[in-house]
Amino acid sequence: MDNMMTYKEFTEKIRKSLEGYFDDGSSVRLCNVKKNNGIEKCGVSLFSNKCNLSPTVYLEEYYSRYEQGEVPAQIIHEIITIFEDNRNKGNFDISFFTEFDSVSDRIMCKLINSEMNEELLSMVPHIRYMDLAVVFFYLFPDDDAQKTFGRPDIDSRASILIYQSHLELWGKNLEDLKKAAYENTQKLSNPDMIKMDDLMLSLLERRGSYTDCENLLDLEDTKLPREMVFYDQVMPQMFILTNRQRQYGATVMLYEGILKKVADKIGSGYYVIPSSVHEVILVPDSPETSVGFLKNMVREVNRTELARTEVLSDSVYYYNPLVDELSVC
Repeated sequence: MDNMMTYKEFTEKIRKSLEGYFDDGSSVRLCNVKKNNGIEKCGVSLFSNKCNLSPTVYLEEYYSRYEQGEVPAQIIHEIITIFEDNRNKGNFDISFFTEFDSVSDRIMCKLINSEMNEELLSMVPHIRYMDLAVVFFYLFPDDDAQKTFGRPDIDSRASILIYQSHLELWGKNLEDLKKAAYENTQKLSNPDMIKMDDLMLSLLERRGSYTDCENLLDLEDTKLPREMVFYDQVMPQMFILTNRQRQYGATVMLYEGILKKVADKIGSGYYVIPSSVHEVILVPDSPETSVGFLKNMVREVNRTELARTEVLSDSVYYYNPLVDELSVC
């Protein structure tokens, strides 16, 4: 396009168009929202007397669609539909969030990178874990999320990050938060461990993804194979550890006894590759394993395959079953 708008011009056009459509006293605002790993995303929100809670619609993807030739009018219509659907749901009662007892059974935790989130960590209660940090959030029940947000991309995992100001409001401390979060996370996000070759075959055969693969943690007293055959090549067997929701599944590493249980099944110590915030890959220890190769692989994947918001760490970890300890290699 000869008259292609810049990103700033595009976002301002979206804002003005929405402001012209919602001319009933509503306020349309552009805002920069901090996401995981220090990423800021530009979004647009609608505030009105009809609804006290508004989704933030991020505009980067829409701008990409515009660059590929989609007309702005179609994009604006889509965003209007999102806001109209939300306004029809009416006001959402947020008074429940002022009392700890009202939220304590839905407080969860997740792992993020420490260094890339230092600014965020200065504002939220957290626990350091090697080069990572455990942070906490309130997870909406599925029914409430559907009723409140009504968007398929956030229905099942809509959440509120917990800040230090929340702890002060509740009169609670970090230990109170940790106790509730660790218990709830293990209860509401069951762990899942699958063979890497099962996943690859499932994807190749177009049968689906993780959900088609057997959860090895459900098998009692079963020693797992240390090799896999893929395209007639014998390779070291690798495993994926995550949760059933496939959302922030790397947090499963924190579950009580899980690392030891995995070692018992594998029959040795193992390396943990942080493939994303949503999962880790387990590589059984063997004389052929090169830590340098694993580290280079993690760095390459983080820089070329993952969205920056999904990167967990450039490190590789090792679990030693003799001392029941996970450490950075």
